[in-house]
Amino acid sequence: MPGLTTAKWVEERRETWGEDNPIYRARVLGEFPDQEEDTLIRLSDVEAAAVRGQEELSVNEAENEAKQEVVLAVDVARYGSDRSVILRRRGDLVEEVRVFRQLDTMQLAGWVVSAIKDVQPARINIDEIGVGAGVVDRLKEEGYGVRGINVARRSRQDDLFANVRAEGFWRLRELFASGRIAIPPDNQLIGELAALRYSYDSQGRILVESKDSMRQRGLPSPDKADALMLAFLEPPARVKLWT
Repeated sequence: MPGLTTAKWVEERRETWGEDNPIYRARVLGEFPDQEEDTLIRLSDVEAAAVRGQEELSVNEAENEAKQEVVLAVDVARYGSDRSVILRRRGDLVEEVRVFRQLDTMQLAGWVVSAIKDVQPARINIDEIGVGAGVVDRLKEEGYGVRGINVARRSRQDDLFANVRAEGFWRLRELFASGRIAIPPDNQLIGELAALRYSYDSQGRILVESKDSMRQRGLPSPDKADALMLAFLEPPARVKLWT
């Protein structure tokens, strides 16, 4: 918090994070709600990951290139207020989070192609719900090996998670809690992650709060957080063919 907190500074933080957000309550109101009962990822875990990310991003580029595979993830905007996000990770280090507003599917596909050519990723995960299917179809038409993901579908651990989104975010929770992930010091991303809540469906399976529910709480759409979740989804298991 700056030495002199102005009304403009407070309003900017409120718009960025939303009033019902642990990071807003900690940094603006001076409260320290690290983890409520239904908090998915602790604010302290997210901030620790941002410190690790800042340190790792400052090391020699050649050292970064020696890390694990590169994965691109794309969260495609559905509504006028949403943002499309292209996120790149190398191993457990998130190297870049790019945001795009008011792009049609062909324009966004062009940006994804540019990112693919730049880094030659091992995997490309794209949200294919709604207009995202158009981006997936266009890239496949162009010959790119993208994986379209519908996060509303059944998870691989159907007895534990209500859908793929819940399974993916629970994996993120574990990565943050164990200190095995590093993210950029991006206030928007930190706020989105800290604001996520979870509950259980009628079958006792984990269910992560939807974007619509977060909007109803006055929070921004977690577009960057969703892209991060997509980037760390486990690759599909290969089916063994018996001969």
